[in-house]
Amino acid sequence: MATIYVSKTEGSDSNDGTTKSRPVATLPYAFQLAAGTNNTIEVIDNGVYHPSGTGSPWLPGDDGSGQRWSGLTFKAGEGVKPVLCGLRNNKSGSNSGGPGEAIKYEDGWTISGFEIREFSDAAAVPNTSPGYDSTLIFKDNVVHHMSSRNTGGSTSGVVDYSNDTGNAETNIVENCVFFEIGKYVIGGTCTEPVHIKNCLIASYGGTSGNNNAIKLNSTGSVVEHCIITDYQGGSTVIAVDLFTRGQVKSIIASLIISPPV
Repeated sequence: MATIYVSKTEGSDSNDGTTKSRPVATLPYAFQLAAGTNNTIEVIDNGVYHPSGTGSPWLPGDDGSGQRWSGLTFKAGEGVKPVLCGLRNNKSGSNSGGPGEAIKYEDGWTISGFEIREFSDAAAVPNTSPGYDSTLIFKDNVVHHMSSRNTGGSTSGVVDYSNDTGNAETNIVENCVFFEIGKYVIGGTCTEPVHIKNCLIASYGGTSGNNNAIKLNSTGSVVEHCIITDYQGGSTVIAVDLFTRGQVKSIIASLIISPPV
């Protein structure tokens, strides 16, 4: 197990990234160094990280050798809130032609502590290729303007559980804030349980179609202790749709224009 440290402000890709005093500077390079099993990438500054190319998803990237990242933890360091921004190259750039998806996760991933914004489709999607058992714990993140509540977005959600793997202990969305989301917020066609708890979802749904905040087709999924508000969709639709297969407990829903579940 290894930890690779990243700092856009203090790092260099000539470093090996194995200590906080010698961090690497770019996320794609950090992922190359962290390929393997049960490694960690820790971002230790408040930098705003932008994709420079057009490939989607942006991370982890692949050097062409068939790299895999199993059991990866991708996290913000203590006391910082780094930003993953979909605008290419800099904050005045455009996400047009850039990566629509920020991250494609693999087996046993955890993503925590980031602000993720301005990608056109999603913050995290699973690798659904044969041989991958992609699961995700997504916690303590703020996700917004994906693209916005009035444009773009994905009917699989900005956090997408479309791989039929894992359980309610490995598929978790916890302590997250979502706002200005174009279509669904958390979704996917996964038939395995997902546990969603302690989240705030606001300003979602786009301007057309029936776009739930949460839509999961999995027996055993649980949504609890969440606040869901300000649906902007074009049609009346419930906030949480679990196809009568899961449980909704202790949620607050407002400005939904339809019963919450």
